[in-house]
Amino acid sequence: MVKQAKAFDAAAYLDTPEAMAEYMAAAMETGDAGLIKESVGDIIRAKGMTAMAKASGVSRASLYRAFGEGGNPTLDNMMAVINALGLTLSAKTPAKVKAKRKAAKAPPTKKKVARKASLKPAAV
Repeated sequence: MVKQAKAFDAAAYLDTPEAMAEYMAAAMETGDAGLIKESVGDIIRAKGMTAMAKASGVSRASLYRAFGEGGNPTLDNMMAVINALGLTLSAKTPAKVKAKRKAAKAPPTKKKVARKASLKPAAV
């Protein structure tokens, strides 16, 4: 007998506001608009479409259309849902850029100073 695997549904695991925030933050870190839309859609399904429609002021039909497969939510719809979830959006500098900036500002190490000294031409 062949067993069928069940499709994974992230919405089943998004049962706390913290889990929802972490899930959305992870999607946002990718920078992939499609993945961000899908993660918000999963969160909406976890909370319930009817409840989210009432809380966000966006109709159920619009939520299904915007956050369903092939949907393209407007920024207004996205922000209405995010606000209704009690979440906020924030911008930050990516970690790699932060590390480069920090390295550029760091004082030279003894090794760097010694190397620079050995590269100077000898005085004649």
